Amino acid sequence: MSVSRQSRSKPIWERIPLYLQIVIALILAIGLGVLLGGGNPSPSAAEFSKGLAIPCTLVL
Repeated sequence: MSVSRQSRSKPIWERIPLYLQIVIALILAIGLGVLLGGGNPSPSAAEFSKGLAIPCTLVL
């Protein structure tokens, strides 16, 4: 019983297996790429993409 209580007290991202977290992140990244216009973005999407460049650089 104490094991189930411990697993329920963990945040959801700790209960999801790592491979599933990676798959979810890939799906979200592909969706964001499609929404931003892929290789031919609109001017507003291009501005938004430039704003994301700084956090992306920090993460990498």
